[in-house]
Amino acid sequence: MLERSIDLSSNEMIELNNQLRKESEQSKKAHAELKSLFENIEEVFFSIDMIQNNVLQISSACQYVYGFPPQKFYENSNLWYEVIIEDDKEIIQGHYPTMMAGKNLLMRIESVMQTVQFAGLKQK
Repeated sequence: MLERSIDLSSNEMIELNNQLRKESEQSKKAHAELKSLFENIEEVFFSIDMIQNNVLQISSACQYVYGFPPQKFYENSNLWYEVIIEDDKEIIQGHYPTMMAGKNLLMRIESVMQTVQFAGLKQK
């Protein structure tokens, strides 16, 4: 009876190990897909840990939209806030308690760089 119990536990361990490998592969695939999205999308999406005050991820379109490469946002975690227009800063300040509570917030903000580009387009 003891031998059968050990065999059953070994089989369960093998099954668990296989399941963990599969889940790890799925997680790696999802991470690669998300990374590809962030690198190829023409909009700027970013994720910030407001508690630790650091940029977790930002799409490479920030170079075109904000005029700064992603590395600058990782080095200066407040840069995303510094490059937006004043009206949007007021909106963000209104959502500050939500962000500091660690809750997700999805909003569209306009950068100073975008305003300059749009103004240039209107003048032509």
